[in-house]
Amino acid sequence: MTAFRAHAADGVIALGGGSGLDAGKTVALLAACGGPLWRFAWPNHGAAQDAPARLPVIALPTNAGTGAEVEPS
Repeated sequence: MTAFRAHAADGVIALGGGSGLDAGKTVALLAACGGPLWRFAWPNHGAAQDAPARLPVIALPTNAGTGAEVEPS
C-alpha cells in the first residue's frame, strides 16, 4: 500500500500465478476502500462487492492455471 500511494497509482497491474494475481486484486481493493482486509473476509465477503470505489486491475497470468484472473466486473 505504501508503494501504491507513493507513486499516486490509479490502477494495478498484476503479474504472475494465482498468488500474484490475488495480491494485485487485494491491493486494488484496499487502495480503493481502505480499512483492514479482514472486513472483506467470510462471512462478510459480500462487502467487497458492495464497496463503492473500485480500481482497475490488469491481470497478466504467467501460467496455465485455474482462471484466478477472471472475475465479474
